[in-house]
Amino acid sequence: MKRCITIFLFLLVVVGLRAQVSSFPYEKVTKAMNCRMMKVKAQVVIQRANQQVSEVAPINVHFTLCYGAQSSGYASDDYIYLLGDDSNEWNSNGCMGFMDMPTGVSKTTELKDVDGDFVLYAFYGHTYKMAVTCEKTGDARLKSGNSIIILTGDNDKGIGYVIDRCDFYDISSGQERLVLEGYQPSKDDYSAGNLFRVFMDRMYEYYNR
Repeated sequence: MKRCITIFLFLLVVVGLRAQVSSFPYEKVTKAMNCRMMKVKAQVVIQRANQQVSEVAPINVHFTLCYGAQSSGYASDDYIYLLGDDSNEWNSNGCMGFMDMPTGVSKTTELKDVDGDFVLYAFYGHTYKMAVTCEKTGDARLKSGNSIIILTGDNDKGIGYVIDRCDFYDISSGQERLVLEGYQPSKDDYSAGNLFRVFMDRMYEYYNR
């Protein structure tokens, strides 16, 4: 896990984004905080746990992350869904997703051998695990690192995604409705004001009931 986090932070610096500007209307931000669906643009940064990662431009992929959709009528179950938006893009880059009802969840801000401010969420499925990290980078341009890691049950294979952009969707009516578009979480601090972290906090709370 420590190695994955270090790689994520390195590649975030390569991207070199500007500081976040709080330009979204307050009403849209508050609605986004209650959304249960994100459409995400991310960079693939590691494809196998035992592979070395070369210093090359990250591969961009797009996926949808959704949770707790049964109560809204959007889905027939309450699974967490992390699925690629373009099957050709997803499959050609060896991407892994998550589609399961969590058997357990955890959240921690204390991790051995990791310095700095961060939060780590873990969602355990029957076959795969999904880990999410939100971290303070100490970089003026990149205020936080926000990543998702998918691992097989035995941790033999895994893939990580550095989050670049999130579009938030309201699914409470059973249909997708775009609420806030073009949010880049790395431009905000890792703390509770980061909309990516708000989404993960709500998802953790939902399955930790």
